[in-house]
Amino acid sequence: MSPRPLDLLVVDDHRLTRAIIGEILSAIGRPRIRFAEDGAEAIEQILLSPPDIAVVDFHMPFDGIALLDFIRRAARSPDPSLPVIIMTSMTERSRVEAFRDAGADEIIVKPFTAKTVLSRIAAVIDRPRAFIHSRQFVGPDRRRSVEPYDGPSRRQTDNRLWVDL
Repeated sequence: MSPRPLDLLVVDDHRLTRAIIGEILSAIGRPRIRFAEDGAEAIEQILLSPPDIAVVDFHMPFDGIALLDFIRRAARSPDPSLPVIIMTSMTERSRVEAFRDAGADEIIVKPFTAKTVLSRIAAVIDRPRAFIHSRQFVGPDRRRSVEPYDGPSRRQTDNRLWVDL
């Protein structure tokens, strides 16, 4: 029996961008690709059947950050650890840090290439980061690499990634 196909949700208010991303993602075997025009429609789909990965535009009605906040923090979110890849043309350092701090797994910069889209999908599948849930942050560990610390442990939670507060 073969594993079920990858279930991908593409959220963008531009029909052409949705179509292009859908064509690129169709190169990944035979995925199930669903589409939503904005964050509100995406929430409806996520509540009905959570996807494996969401590729979400930042700049749209009910924007990508609001959708990401719902996914990560809403009590009725079915999967706060859902991998979310944000697409944006706004790449100022402060904006990228805001996406990271909101809990985005990866970022795709517009205009994008097929190689970039597929590499971000591969990153969340092949190199998932530990998921953090604390009062200040919910999302993938913001550290891309873990460098060993050679000093005394000073926190009770030093060896735990999941913190219940």
